[in-house]
Amino acid sequence: MGIVPRPLIPVLALFLLTLVGLFVLVLPFSHREDGFTPFMDALFAATSATTTTGLTTQDLSTFWAMPGQITLLILTFIGGLVFLVVASLLLIHAGQRISSILQEDTGERPYLGNRTRLGVHIALVVVGIQFVGFLVLLVSFSLIEPTSDALWKAFTMTVLAFNNGGFIGLHGVEGEGALSTDWAALTASGVLVVLGAVGTIVLLDIGRKRRWSTLSLNTKIVLGMTGIVAVLGAATMLVLEFENPATIGDLRLGDKVAMSAFEAVAGRVSGLTTIDYAEVEEHTSLFMMGLMFVGGASASVAGGIKVNTLMVLMMAILSAAIGRRGASAFKREISFIQIKHAMTLSISMIGLTILAMMILTFVERGQGLEFIDLMFETVSAASTAGLSTGLSSDLSGGGKLLMAAVMFVGRVLPLSLAIYMIGSMSRPRHTYATERVTIG
Repeated sequence: MGIVPRPLIPVLALFLLTLVGLFVLVLPFSHREDGFTPFMDALFAATSATTTTGLTTQDLSTFWAMPGQITLLILTFIGGLVFLVVASLLLIHAGQRISSILQEDTGERPYLGNRTRLGVHIALVVVGIQFVGFLVLLVSFSLIEPTSDALWKAFTMTVLAFNNGGFIGLHGVEGEGALSTDWAALTASGVLVVLGAVGTIVLLDIGRKRRWSTLSLNTKIVLGMTGIVAVLGAATMLVLEFENPATIGDLRLGDKVAMSAFEAVAGRVSGLTTIDYAEVEEHTSLFMMGLMFVGGASASVAGGIKVNTLMVLMMAILSAAIGRRGASAFKREISFIQIKHAMTLSISMIGLTILAMMILTFVERGQGLEFIDLMFETVSAASTAGLSTGLSSDLSGGGKLLMAAVMFVGRVLPLSLAIYMIGSMSRPRHTYATERVTIG
């Protein structure tokens, strides 16, 4: 890691993987039509796969031939695996650096040791979880489909669910955006999505300690916030779409609850969905944008600002509101340095999303596209969530190029920025005099 600056490692890794994917996808055998694949479609798909986003400009089953579909799945698998390993190693090292500078225990000392061994351990855990998920889904699908179809579907859903890549909506009927009530497959897919979204640092911590009282503060925050976002998201989704016949309005109450829960758990981070987001109410679109923007946990395959960051910001705001000097969670103090990092990361992601939205609306002006749809697609791309209203296929060449860039930057920006900020930290040699600034 000494040759390439640490903040650039995830950028370089995903960029090279995207180039390889682009080269394969542009070749004639990758799609069903004659000649080479249109460059912009191949670039968009390769970027979407390596960033585990799942947005697409073409229908996966009708446009891409089997070699192209397999390539997209392999890119999603490798992109998720590489990002998990790199992010985990870099953030564990960063946590140790913070501990050294602040002279406190960050709870990451069990990971001190050989980085290569740790990287292999993380990779084995990731592959092992997906293998178990594949077996569970294979059994579920084999009960209702031929073995060959069950194998392909189980493999596809395992890769897409754990790596939070929403290339394929869970379609119960071809051409519709809704899922038939195969709750066994839904449950297995949802579990895989959650495991991928909480990240390997949390999974390793749980496997090592196994008791809530001994878990690190980071793990407690991730688990707590994941649960809170899931419950609040499901309840809000149920209320907002309760009477919408195009989504869940005509379903039984139990199915409404189950589908709302799946959207709050899986849809917001993976793009795997049980409903068609081109048919949801506008207030539901706005709500889901918020969930996508938050995303999953640090060092996970999920995008967004991360639930860790949101929790730190919430505790900082609460502390300021009640007049406390410092922020805390689960009876542990959160350093001011990490509060500053959380603010910087969040503002940077907000800036990226707003800037991309402004450019996209300018590029696509006069095309008759709804602003709410442009906004939804932009947030989904920046957060690498993958939920879509189907807008990506209607974008111009410039719009597709912009969205590909947004997916890539949205993927690497939070991690690279965090590593850069931590790497530039040092103990202050001197401080300036304090002076009051009027706020409010």
